[in-house]
Amino acid sequence: MRERGSGRIWQIGRIWWVQYYSCGRQIRESSRSDQESDARKLLKRRLSEVELRVHRPLRRLTYEEIRDAFLADYVTKRRKSLRRDKEGKPSLDKVKRLDDCFAGFLVDDIDSDALTQFVTKLQAKGKKDSTINRSLSALRRMFRLAQKQGKLKDVPPFEMLTEPAPRQGFLERAQFDFFRATCRPICSCLSLSVISPRCASARSSI
Repeated sequence: MRERGSGRIWQIGRIWWVQYYSCGRQIRESSRSDQESDARKLLKRRLSEVELRVHRPLRRLTYEEIRDAFLADYVTKRRKSLRRDKEGKPSLDKVKRLDDCFAGFLVDDIDSDALTQFVTKLQAKGKKDSTINRSLSALRRMFRLAQKQGKLKDVPPFEMLTEPAPRQGFLERAQFDFFRATCRPICSCLSLSVISPRCASARSSI
């Protein structure tokens, strides 16, 4: 028999949940983990907070709330990558992809299963892993901002996809000058910084 006031844990699908009481109110919280040990650690921490009277029950946040705070942070810091839509509202492609999947979600419901489904959905659409990672990074930042503002206690782990290694093989100046002099009869449009599409077309026809 469970001791009164000790709380409890249980599993819904793969994810473990905890239940405890604070100020006479029942609170249920996702551990965002498929490991029972993680849920037990979370429950122990929450019960300690309740006993020390430092526990602050948090209202259920929505995805839209943490997204808007993220965009507001972009505006405040005048991020150069920020764009505006036709109505003048802040807009980012990496956030639009999140909107398509998580609109209407409670933050507590954005767990590892939801993130996996998001990745699978974008991969099915042919999106590159680097593109998907940009959206995952944005979502992680949303969680961290909410935590910093005291609206969220914990940030779930975000597993990023493996991206291709950066391109290698840059030429030294002497090597570049030799290459340019050698290929000038074939490709006279070679620039010091970039090869133009017209030049690329000439090379492909050789």
